[in-house]
Parts: sequence; structure tokens; C-alpha cells
Amino acid sequence: MAARFADASSVDNFISEQENKDTSQKTERHVKLLHLFLQTKNEERKMEDIPTAELNDSELNTLYAKNLLGTVNPESLLNTLWLNNTMHFGLRSCKEHRDMCWGDVKLKQTVDGEEFLGFNERQIKTRTGSDCRDVRKMTPKMFATDGPERDPVIVYTLYSPEKISENER
Repeated sequence: MAARFADASSVDNFISEQENKDTSQKTERHVKLLHLFLQTKNEERKMEDIPTAELNDSELNTLYAKNLLGTVNPESLLNTLWLNNTMHFGLRSCKEHRDMCWGDVKLKQTVDGEEFLGFNERQIKTRTGSDCRDVRKMTPKMFATDGPERDPVIVYTLYSPEKISENER
């Protein structure tokens, strides 16, 4: 048996001999058959129809404990920014996050001096600008919280490429 696999080409030949040539054709046929079955039962599934599950507190705590969220490293910082934008500003798709420009989110203060992040919403997937009456009654906001690891204002200022001056608030 050892002499049979003397070099890499003999291993490749053995694998190609054992490979089932009809596997991909059968798989495609089965997928088409399943799709046809679901259509006839009027149960066609689309990605939009699959409900999303909300993150609960224990799952969020686990993500912070494993340093997937937080301010520990650049990747966790970006993950936290993405999660905050999703949860507080309603951004869903990757495209909506990529299309954001610096200045869409601004650090502001209430009259009481409480810091928050305000979101200047532009065109997004659900608000295309075609209906001028389709605007939010209140702009989305993220308020500062206790604890530096989960505070969206601290996360934002750490991500900021420049020191935010008082006149920008």
C-alpha cells in the first residue's frame, strides 16, 4: 500500500478515481426539487422572512468577556462600534455601515451636560429619499453609560481619528 502512494501525483490520481462525478449534479437536482416542492406548498423561504434573534444580556456579557467586544484591541473596538450603530441607530446591512461618512455621528451634549452621540441619517435601504415625509420624528441618539468598556461615547472617542474639540460638540 505504501508503494502505491510514492508521490503527490499518485495520491491525486487515487483521489480522482474515488471521487463521485455525479455528486454535484445530484446536489443541484435535489436543491431544485426542494425549491419546487416549497413553491407548490406555497412555503418558499427567503432570507428576509427568517426572523433575527436578539442578543440577550448573557450573550453580550460573553462577547465582552472573550474580548470580541470592548476597547481591548482595534478589532473589538470596530465590533463594538458596529454593534452600537446597529442597536441604537438601526443600521442593518454592511453597506449601510460602509456608506457612513465621518460626521454622520456627532458627539453632543444635553443642556444638563450629559454627553450623547447623535446620528444624522442619510439615505439608507429603508429610507431612500423618494418620500420626503418618510423621516424619523426624532433623530437616533446614544447616551453615555457607566463603565468605560461599554460606554458608546468613550468607544466613539477612542475610534475618532482626531481629538474632538469643544466647538464640535
